[in-house]
Amino acid sequence: SKEVYERVVKEGKDWVGRAFVVNDWYLSSYVPIYNIANDIIGMLYVGILEAKYRDIWLYAMWVFLGVTTLGMIVAFVISFRMGHTIIERIRILKQATETIGTGDLGYRLPCSKSSDFGMLDEAFNDMVTSLRDRDERLKKALQQLTETERLVSLGQMSAGVAHEMNNPLGGILLYSNLVLEELPEDSPARENMNKIVYQTNRCREIVQNLLDFARPPSGEMVPLDINDVLLTSLGLVKDQSMFRGMAIETDFADGLPDVHGDRSRLEQVFLNLFINASDSMTEGGRLTVTTKLISRFPSGAEEGTEMERICLLASPHTIKITISDTGKGIDKAYLAHIFEPFFTTKDPGHGTGLGLSIVYGIVRKHDGFVDVESEPGRGTTFFIFLPAKGDGSPAWTKIMEDIEVG
Repeated sequence: SKEVYERVVKEGKDWVGRAFVVNDWYLSSYVPIYNIANDIIGMLYVGILEAKYRDIWLYAMWVFLGVTTLGMIVAFVISFRMGHTIIERIRILKQATETIGTGDLGYRLPCSKSSDFGMLDEAFNDMVTSLRDRDERLKKALQQLTETERLVSLGQMSAGVAHEMNNPLGGILLYSNLVLEELPEDSPARENMNKIVYQTNRCREIVQNLLDFARPPSGEMVPLDINDVLLTSLGLVKDQSMFRGMAIETDFADGLPDVHGDRSRLEQVFLNLFINASDSMTEGGRLTVTTKLISRFPSGAEEGTEMERICLLASPHTIKITISDTGKGIDKAYLAHIFEPFFTTKDPGHGTGLGLSIVYGIVRKHDGFVDVESEPGRGTTFFIFLPAKGDGSPAWTKIMEDIEVG
């Protein structure tokens, strides 16, 4: 056409547009052709049938619309399913929190392995487990505190009763001895007076035990090697007739820090427990005594028993003494009462029921704790926890160095 000729041949510019060629419309492009002298000698034509281009364009558009529509449908289905799943999980979480809020800390979310909520379910269950552990620890601490307060009240009451009884008992004993001295050697009343004196002395011993349960240690509180105290106590009883046929095993930790205490009173604690163990193993058995250091740092508080964790709340470094026997054991119904004054599982006439009360009182006066585990027919184990005291000793210095390294 004239328009194409003038633009391409005369002006030397490209022409692109829609052109009617022969008998149909084409999308065409014309460019000038130059010779060596840079003169225009013709033009080059390139074109594509418009109908074919239109078909390609329409096909591409339909494919694009189809893919877009299909993608929107798939996205909607996925979004709907995910939204439904998220809402369902939120509903389950809401139900779980309401259940836990009622105090049911044993509730667990079923782990969903078919979705990505498995990690959330596991984290939620771990949180509930941690809450349950802390709740049990709190209950144990509250139980220990309640038991302590109850026994302190009993101790105060017992001390008052003991003081009131001491004076009349002293008078009875004094006048009984005076009467006994005045009686002839062959008097038939001497036997009865001797019985009065014996029973009065026995009453005074019971009163003294009550005072021992209630009062604080009367001796000097000094740094003590607890292993040495245990060895001394064992040395006092191991050759006694009641311990014959009984195996005694010890496993003492090396390098323990000192505890501050009254040596004679702590020896009394251990002797009472050794004698109780002997009484429960009338046909022989094994007495095991161990010591070890438990520490709150770096992570010891999370690995021990409930009682150990409670003790470590009071003292970051605690010495644990374990005394166990293979005797007849104690029924679980009695365990909550064994530290009460005058409570005993022994046969009548065998003990006053004050031995364990004295043990409890002495240990508590040393800022310690006592716990017990027992099963009928399988023996009894007493745990004594005493706070370790920092005094610059080599053992304590090593503990501090281990903590810094940890």
